[in-house]
Amino acid sequence: MRRRHARPQHHIFTARNITIVAVLLVIVVLMASISIFAISYNIYGNAMFSKDYIKDAKAKRYAYLNQSAKVGQIVFLGDSITEMYDLGYYFPQADIYNRGISGDTTDRMLVRLESNVLNIKPKGIFLLGGCNDLRHGSSPEDIAVNITKILHTVREELPTTKIFMQTVYPVNRTVKLAGKDLIGEYLTDDNVILLNEYIRQICAIYQVELIDTYSHLVGDNKQLQDRFTFDGLHMTSESYELITSLLTPYVDSLA
Repeated sequence: MRRRHARPQHHIFTARNITIVAVLLVIVVLMASISIFAISYNIYGNAMFSKDYIKDAKAKRYAYLNQSAKVGQIVFLGDSITEMYDLGYYFPQADIYNRGISGDTTDRMLVRLESNVLNIKPKGIFLLGGCNDLRHGSSPEDIAVNITKILHTVREELPTTKIFMQTVYPVNRTVKLAGKDLIGEYLTDDNVILLNEYIRQICAIYQVELIDTYSHLVGDNKQLQDRFTFDGLHMTSESYELITSLLTPYVDSLA
């Protein structure tokens, strides 16, 4: 009796098939990464880039733009909250230069103050800073020293320039974007409150106009109201509309 030969087994895990699967997986991962990047960029814009070398590049770009900027206009100096603020849209009645840099701290603002702000001799400066300092563990006292240096420098170099200081905005620990915590352990409600008290005292000493944005954004629990943030730290369009309503009288006063 003849023995039958076994039929050859056709394994799906051939080298060719494995290569095809690997390529498809790479394509899927790449497409997902591109989609995540596109969504993030649509939300944050250039403010999503906050590495030190990128912050330095942004400061250099602002210094370059200042070479052709008009003298005697308005400058907003700050961090990502300022960088993400569409000033042209919200203040069409004024020429405003946005000098916000995502992730910036008050000591870095002090370093770039001359090249990004003072050399175009603005008639008005709107300042918001300190949030990132707290995130990185700086004390409210140290931040107050930097803010004092900024105000002192402006007063020394541009005595007729109007300075408008915003209080640091509250944060929200319950609202997160994709489960990501942007606040950290040091940016506490109490530290924000203490820093704002220091800012209030500094503004009184230097006779700087203090704009209490904090009290309009905070809820009963000392945190930023849910409707004003999409990630616990940055502002929604509704909050920018509110902030604009608070700042508009001061912007218009410079006309």
